[in-house]
Amino acid sequence: MCVILRCPETVRPKSEVLYACHEANPHGAGVAWRESGRVRWQKDLSTGELITLLKKLEGEVVIHFRWASVGGVDARLCHPFPITPKASVSLSGMAESVLFHNGTWSGYVDALMRLEQHRKEPEPSTARHRYPGDHTRRSVTCASLAKSRDSTR
Repeated sequence: MCVILRCPETVRPKSEVLYACHEANPHGAGVAWRESGRVRWQKDLSTGELITLLKKLEGEVVIHFRWASVGGVDARLCHPFPITPKASVSLSGMAESVLFHNGTWSGYVDALMRLEQHRKEPEPSTARHRYPGDHTRRSVTCASLAKSRDSTR
């Protein structure tokens, strides 16, 4: 399984920790951080590149080290993934929010159909959505870094 590190704004992992994460999960690394009210991400980073980048970044960051369980070793499959109407596997970019997950997603076709149906329905401000079936919940842990969800800043 992958390794996901959420680092508060004043905490950065030591180099030894990053190298150990890479050794355990050697199939790619990615990172996301807030910038100009959005989330910027970069992936396909070596551990040395990641260490250099982390020294420059301020604020909270999320780091991902991939174990290629599905899809083979492919830089585009490193995390994070931008949450956008069209799926993107770009190696860098900016978005309103991004997704990191640990595990394998199944049932994504059903989830996409529910999403399309949800987009067609008006949503009351107090609505809560519960998707039937828990097969995806058991196989996925998600961490989403959104632009303004952190109310402690």
